Amino acid sequence: TCGAGSCGGTAITAPPETQSVAAAANKTTYSWAAATFATQYDVVRGRTGAFPVGPGGGDEVCFDNLSGPTLSDATVPAAGTGFWYLSRGENACGIGTFGTQGVHGTPGAPRTTTTCP
Repeated sequence: TCGAGSCGGTAITAPPETQSVAAAANKTTYSWAAATFATQYDVVRGRTGAFPVGPGGGDEVCFDNLSGPTLSDATVPAAGTGFWYLSRGENACGIGTFGTQGVHGTPGAPRTTTTCP
């Protein structure tokens, strides 16, 4: 915090990667564990046929600046298809990541998309 020309407190960073994204039984409510230092969240949704995430395009939708670690999305995918969801935290210091495209537990290239700013 800053005031009267001086700052105090503990410095923070952009939030770390979010964890534990889960779908509720109604399959329209999605939640994830709150990320340290996050004050809001972004979620990107895409078609499973276009996975992995990015670089953006007609198959992706951004749910921007959510106030908490929950999303309600009543959109139903076309028959025989599905959606994937990725979340990230953000705060005044920066935007977290959508994670990496890991292979067999080994982190790979960062997941990026132009769909969520």
